Amino acid sequence: MADSIPSAMADKLAWFTESWSSVELRVHIDQTHYDGQGRGEGDEHYIETARGQRLYERSWPGVESGATDRTAEYADGTRFAEANWKGGRQLNAIYKTAFFNEDTAANGFRPAPLVFLYLHHQPLAKALPKAESLGQDRHLGRDCEILLLKGVTWSFRPVDMVYHLDRETALPLEVRCFDAGADRANDTPQWYWEARSFDRLGDGRYWPMRSADFIYGPTKGGGTKLYTSREIRVESILFNKTYSASSFRPPEEPGASVLDPHNKQYVVPGGKPLTKADLTVSGVAPAPATPPTPWTTTASTAGLIFGLALLVVGLIVWWRQRR
Repeated sequence: MADSIPSAMADKLAWFTESWSSVELRVHIDQTHYDGQGRGEGDEHYIETARGQRLYERSWPGVESGATDRTAEYADGTRFAEANWKGGRQLNAIYKTAFFNEDTAANGFRPAPLVFLYLHHQPLAKALPKAESLGQDRHLGRDCEILLLKGVTWSFRPVDMVYHLDRETALPLEVRCFDAGADRANDTPQWYWEARSFDRLGDGRYWPMRSADFIYGPTKGGGTKLYTSREIRVESILFNKTYSASSFRPPEEPGASVLDPHNKQYVVPGGKPLTKADLTVSGVAPAPATPPTPWTTTASTAGLIFGLALLVVGLIVWWRQRR
């Protein structure tokens, strides 16, 4: 007989993920640690609709441009694209075959903490009935059920995922990722995320408006160390809004280079020609809160401000982007 606790949690979480026609988040990231290389910050804006439309914008202070640099991914329900800006000027619009590179990645690209409601490109609720119950605990003063999913794929290899789910809502309040078969009582996780608040929204829903994540990696001596940590502040979350179709398609501003769906390249009339310096996006480019895979944008620097670049075969995969 199936474990009743995982099934009950799955039913509660399914209601949450199926109860809205759209969700929109604005998130601020403070990178509190980056392997001794200082701090950073950035902002995320994400929209997803039940019709398959998606927008994921990430912006960060441009070191060279002196203004905000930005990159965005688009899905209008049938087509996918990306666009990049430097110092307020659009560099390009590129039509592609997938949102980010979800056609090859194990999981979808969404900002934290929304990303933890999904696994293997499907709502987490679909996987929970197969989970093993590890007992109960409390987080932020709330009763939680601890569920284990063994041998799932978060990045490229099997891992064991431990979810601490709020008993009332089934929303994750803590998520830990271990090597498959690891001694979870004694081993350091590859990474973990934890809610720092659990807030009641105006419509009665709950959401972790403040949270943090931590990514670990190996040392030369065979141990582990903290590579990066982030504080995540959801500035707003809205449900069931309607959006124009143009919200999910890249703009084509004067001077921008466009690679259209038929692989024809052209420059939008107007604006000054792009230089080599223009094509180097400054600052720390965003990595979303999902596993590291080959990047598809033109930003030249890979950083960890925007998310869980997880351990792969014991090594941190530093995000590199094609120019």
